[in-house]
Amino acid sequence: MIHIPALKRRVFELSLFFFFFYVSVYGTLSIFQNSIIVRLSKDIMLAWLVFISLVWLVFNKKYPLKYSLLIIVGSLITILVVGMLSLLNGNSFMVLGYGIKITLLPMGAIVFGIYLKSKKYNLHRVLLIVFISLITAWAIQRGLGLERLMQMGFEYAVNVKHFNGNTLRLPSIVGTPDGYAFMLAIVGLMLEVSFLCKNRKKLAIVVKVITVTFLILSTIRSALVLFLICQIVTYFQKIKIANGKFKYLYYSLSLFLLSLFTGLLPKIISSGFGLLNTYSLFDRFNLWMNYLPSLGSKEGIIG
Repeated sequence: MIHIPALKRRVFELSLFFFFFYVSVYGTLSIFQNSIIVRLSKDIMLAWLVFISLVWLVFNKKYPLKYSLLIIVGSLITILVVGMLSLLNGNSFMVLGYGIKITLLPMGAIVFGIYLKSKKYNLHRVLLIVFISLITAWAIQRGLGLERLMQMGFEYAVNVKHFNGNTLRLPSIVGTPDGYAFMLAIVGLMLEVSFLCKNRKKLAIVVKVITVTFLILSTIRSALVLFLICQIVTYFQKIKIANGKFKYLYYSLSLFLLSLFTGLLPKIISSGFGLLNTYSLFDRFNLWMNYLPSLGSKEGIIG
């Protein structure tokens, strides 16, 4: 006899599996399929998942609304109101809708994440499949080369591009090099935590090494910084819960690594290592300052 609640949970888990894998390959799929159905399907699915998460959190008495959740929802509503005020600055409803699609909808997925954690859904398998797919597709594209990828329909400087004139940046299954690197960093971190929670420390170390290796090869520095910051935060959390002599050992190791990095950084930068080149960073700051509107202007207040 089929247990209905268990069946519903299984169907929902399969739906989540499909959703997470679909949004992973959507970027590449949209290159070859210029269809409104392909472009809207992921947004409709995400909007529905965010909606049912909000309904569950609001009406489920077993999950009291905490201040953190109220702050998240309140922030989303505030951003929406400010976005609507931008209509007074000459923007159209189309622009407002697109802004909601690319900002509020992904931010609303935070609520969806709270729902998944509360329901204890296991996304380990789909994360592992996405992780392997990301690396495999990137390696295949690296072997094909730029000319072959452009013949297939990828566009130079959009889907593929160069870093420092020679290192090829590739999109993997995601569609853009930046998207690939950030997804690799986030999925790698989630898999690492998942293995640690299952007390599989060796597998967690393997995932960490693979992730940081392919992040360096991607040459997307912002994604690499995200990964490193998360590792530092996790390390200091480990120090916090450590006992006695291990706590002092962790502190000593962190101070040693900090001193080593500080001493080697000038030499690494002077050696011309591309990932530590600061030209791009300063160039962006200059551009932001040139085009940043005054905070007292209408553009500065409502966008």
